Amino acid sequence: MSTSILFILMVALIGAALPYITRSFLWNRLMKYIKNGQNDQALELLNSKFFTLVFGEINQEWTKLKIYLEQKDERQVEALTNSLYAKKLSKKQRFQIANSVYFYFLDIENKEMAKRTLDQLTLSTDAETNIYNQVLYDVLIEKKSDDINQVKELLEKSVKNSKEEGLLEYLLGLQYLYKKETKEAMIHLNRAKNNLKGTPYHNKIKKLINGKGE
Repeated sequence: MSTSILFILMVALIGAALPYITRSFLWNRLMKYIKNGQNDQALELLNSKFFTLVFGEINQEWTKLKIYLEQKDERQVEALTNSLYAKKLSKKQRFQIANSVYFYFLDIENKEMAKRTLDQLTLSTDAETNIYNQVLYDVLIEKKSDDINQVKELLEKSVKNSKEEGLLEYLLGLQYLYKKETKEAMIHLNRAKNNLKGTPYHNKIKKLINGKGE
């Protein structure tokens, strides 16, 4: 093989490898910043035109969204979520984004964004999951008590002693509280408390139990 042909092959191989090397370098640097809690540096890198060029605008905004979720920056989370929903997304992307923010908006009781996110999830999930997501919205946002039987059916299918079971018990307890059936509510809230240790709901449930639902 002539020297000129060998040189051309080497250039071609290097050219093919450069995009992968660049992506890997940028991503590893970003992960290092995030791991070390250097969110300002991470956001600076994410906001660079070079990062957007290499990874695309959707990946840039989604990664920023994850950082702002960690920081509990409600204004930025809402802005980025709306920006992403307005883009042309695949079904998988739409689900991943909506699923990552749904509980956040439910937890802070942002009715408008919770409803918008529920609509996005409805476009990308199966019928049974849609029922579950709708129940979450009805109970946690609308404060309704119409889904007791529905939640009991879901509870029968849930994994025992799991966080899923704990959340469903919590939804039952809340609905009985809304109905002023405090005794029944406490039964379910105590069950929920045991299964939801280590989650944001644990302290909420303790406050409800200690206050006897008041």
